[in-house]
Amino acid sequence: YLYIVLALITIFSLLSILISSRTVEKIHKENIEIKERNSILAEEVELLNKKQNLDYNSESRVLSNLLLVNWDKDSIPLKQLIDKPKLIYRFYKETCAQCYEDELDILKKIGEEIGENEIFIISDMDLNELKAILIRKGINSPFFKYKNRFNIPFDQKEFNQNNIGTFFILDTGLKTDLVYIAGGRQNEFMPYFQRVKQYFITRS
Repeated sequence: YLYIVLALITIFSLLSILISSRTVEKIHKENIEIKERNSILAEEVELLNKKQNLDYNSESRVLSNLLLVNWDKDSIPLKQLIDKPKLIYRFYKETCAQCYEDELDILKKIGEEIGENEIFIISDMDLNELKAILIRKGINSPFFKYKNRFNIPFDQKEFNQNNIGTFFILDTGLKTDLVYIAGGRQNEFMPYFQRVKQYFITRS
């Protein structure tokens, strides 16, 4: 019986060593996979940073006090609406469909964090069509139509400023800040949108 017990102990010891070895190997393999995934994510974040079209030269520009039309068809001067800094999203549907879908998804996420009334959506499209799009996306932020061209004084001449979605902060003096020319695949984790959220969170 002693020999049998010793043999069993030896077998169990060998099995334990084998299992431990395989566990260590598995953990090592998982660590390598995690490092590879982190490396890929870091590259994607860097790529997103490079793709951000931040137009710092267009900050601190004062916009004209143009008239906006609300859902009730009231014409309201822009300055009358901006009682405190607001995030403005100029919606333009004629850009790529995926672009504005991404932008609206981002806008919804930001609104959930900073408050939907902190965001104004402006566009030159028909208000009925705009409202239908916003309802489909579950966005309840105030929206307006502008009658005349909504010129933002970009210094980046290569952009057709009237035909592209744009995010920016507008203060009570109609001065722009954090101007972002949207485009391409985007998500809420891009540094620009993190900065915007932080801007409003720190002010609340």
